[in-house]
Amino acid sequence: MPQVQGIGAEVRHPYEPDYAVHPGEVLLEELNERGMSQMDLVRLTGYTAKHVNQVVKGKAHVGVAFAVALERVLGVSALFWLRLQVAHDLHVYRAGRDVAAVPA
Repeated sequence: MPQVQGIGAEVRHPYEPDYAVHPGEVLLEELNERGMSQMDLVRLTGYTAKHVNQVVKGKAHVGVAFAVALERVLGVSALFWLRLQVAHDLHVYRAGRDVAAVPA
């Protein structure tokens, strides 16, 4: 039986993919699959066209409030969007790029 490691224990074979998708890429695919435009999303969420477009382009983060708005409009869990964002940020950080340079 494998030994369970506790919190803070060293991970011997961590899974570290070499690519992480920005949630904006997934959002654009989701909109396309539904036949929705960014402007449709603007109208349904109340967010600005600039914000939606910056998220889609990977230039803005998906924050909690926006994730909840996406959940309400698209029916895709807010946690899904937030996990994508965190995975992307972690990948960028570990790759040595400046996560702080991406607006929150």
